[in-house]
Amino acid sequence: MYLRNHWYVAARTEEVGRGLLRRLILNEPVLLYRTKAGEAVAMEDRCCHRSVPLSIGKLVDDNVQCGYHGLVFDRDGRCVFMPGQDKIPAAAKVKAYPLIERWGMIWLWMGEGKGDPALMPDFGIVDRPGWAALGDRVHLKANYLLGIDNILDLSHLSYVHERTIGTVDVARTAVRTTREGDMVKVTRWMMDVPPPPMFAKFGLTGNIDRWQIVTAAPPCYLWLEVGGAKTGTGAAEGNRSEGIERWNLNCITPETDKSAHMFWTEVRNFQVDDAAAGEMLKSQMVLTLQEDADVLEVQQRTMDEMPDAPTIDITFDAGSIQFRRAVKRLLEEQANSAREKALA
Repeated sequence: MYLRNHWYVAARTEEVGRGLLRRLILNEPVLLYRTKAGEAVAMEDRCCHRSVPLSIGKLVDDNVQCGYHGLVFDRDGRCVFMPGQDKIPAAAKVKAYPLIERWGMIWLWMGEGKGDPALMPDFGIVDRPGWAALGDRVHLKANYLLGIDNILDLSHLSYVHERTIGTVDVARTAVRTTREGDMVKVTRWMMDVPPPPMFAKFGLTGNIDRWQIVTAAPPCYLWLEVGGAKTGTGAAEGNRSEGIERWNLNCITPETDKSAHMFWTEVRNFQVDDAAAGEMLKSQMVLTLQEDADVLEVQQRTMDEMPDAPTIDITFDAGSIQFRRAVKRLLEEQANSAREKALA
């Protein structure tokens, strides 16, 4: 069961073109493509005639022709051509998804109605002047909540990411977990510590004051603010001029109950015009996130093999526990609302 009345990322901007892209979103097959004018389109990837995926068909101008019996659907999901007959039944249509393209990503409304743009998460830092952004997609062979757990508990950096962003100080440093409404924040400050390998590559030498601030909001949005500054220069008080700052923005969109799409965007305020630095940072991020993906895959596999095995919580799990409680409550509200509508 998924939270429906929310915006989910279905693809990065560069993934969608004049081809037919099939993607599972919340267990629903979705077809994505662009019109000749470059506008993104999203519809159900299923012909309403015999349930063959439309993605095996082809584009005819800005419409999609089914590759089985030739029915043609416009961008709104309406059948506009049916071989062998002039009258097209009103029921000859497929679901079209409300869509917004923003911050380098294509967002779909997976709930009722047209979707309210005001309900989108604020990823506006992507457009901040003087900062540079890059991003990609990682496929997770694990439930999306495991991916969110992974980011809310960064103590794993000390063990999973020793080559890139991990140091022993992460797992040794206490965090502060707070909740405001359904938003959960986990804050960690590491004072006067050696920089991780990735930071050292970008010029931070000697000990630093380092911060990790994770904010998570249902259904699957995460803001990860990280950075480091020369020790004693006032970073904890708000002066970060002697360091580097990075934001990692994530939408971990459920694919199925046991897989997800992690759409990530990295925004930085250093070496913003240096293409080589950007490529190096991206390669490090890809390596880091693949390390996460590998761990989450075997975690999901073990959970499937031993579904009744007990687990324990430790102090760093507070953020994940709070987030899962928020999701559970929202799912219960959604189910209650559906029951009330069914009885009305």
